[in-house]
Amino acid sequence: MSNTRIFFKRSTWIKAILVGLISGSAAYIWYHQTQTHEPIFAYNKQRDYQDIIDLFELERFWLTATVDYSPHYMLDFMAPNKKPASRGTLRINVLRPDNVFAGFTDYYMHDKNIGMILFLAVRPEMRSRGYGKMLIKSAIAGLKKLGAKKVNLVTRTTNIPGQKVYTALGFDEILRDEEGFVYYEYTK
Repeated sequence: MSNTRIFFKRSTWIKAILVGLISGSAAYIWYHQTQTHEPIFAYNKQRDYQDIIDLFELERFWLTATVDYSPHYMLDFMAPNKKPASRGTLRINVLRPDNVFAGFTDYYMHDKNIGMILFLAVRPEMRSRGYGKMLIKSAIAGLKKLGAKKVNLVTRTTNIPGQKVYTALGFDEILRDEEGFVYYEYTK
């Protein structure tokens, strides 16, 4: 009788392991079949530096109102500005569908609760494909991982396509100033 009980306990235990393995395998397969593998990568200086510089210079008017803003400094020091304390705080995501540079976004923590999306740029010939939304979503996710409770960004009042992207993703307009800028906040 005791051998029967031991066999039954072992048999139940083995069945439980097999069911767990099969369920785990099925879950793994389902997960990988349902996930989109976006072509977004963390910035790599050797691969991305010149592409970002070229796009930045092409789109400088839309990216910054600061005439002397240096994208070289930004990339060399991973800094949103020239304050020494900001060095190393910038994160950059690069979009490369089919290994072709399409655009980038960069972001940083303004303080312990507020993240800032500094720039979003997509090459003109690659627009209207949802790439801006993909990049913004990646920046939001990156900032949330860094602890952001809010995400802020600024754009020009004349950047209507950008404003449509931001509001479609759940950003709320919080200020429109006389200098021609719109301030947005994301709190979801």
